[in-house]
Amino acid sequence: MVHLRFSSSGMPHLADRYPQRILIADDNTVNQRVAAALLEKMGYRVQCAGNGQEALDAIGRTAIDVILMDVQMPVMDALEATRRICQIPADNRPWVIALRANATGEDRQETFAAGMNDYLSKPIRPAELSRALAHA
Repeated sequence: MVHLRFSSSGMPHLADRYPQRILIADDNTVNQRVAAALLEKMGYRVQCAGNGQEALDAIGRTAIDVILMDVQMPVMDALEATRRICQIPADNRPWVIALRANATGEDRQETFAAGMNDYLSKPIRPAELSRALAHA
């Protein structure tokens, strides 16, 4: 039997339909909090990392299904982190969703060339995030 949790709007949480372990990788703590709050409203519990290296470390410690990853971070950016994630066997590899502000078509191509699976523009819109998570 599946027990559904309901959001304040009376709709089932997205997390009940698409259960995923989510990591937010962003060097800006305000962006982390905003994304985490949005995901928590959808019923998810999330982890956060401050850069690409921390994201890789988190993957090594625990199973992660989806990473929402800001492209520009210190220490290791998302493009390099994703290239390394792509070396993980496919059945254990998390789905990587790029987060980028003021992006161009060229930027989108760059993220996909690095191996990212999807792309969201900042600020994150709930409907687009829901679509991306359903696709993952």
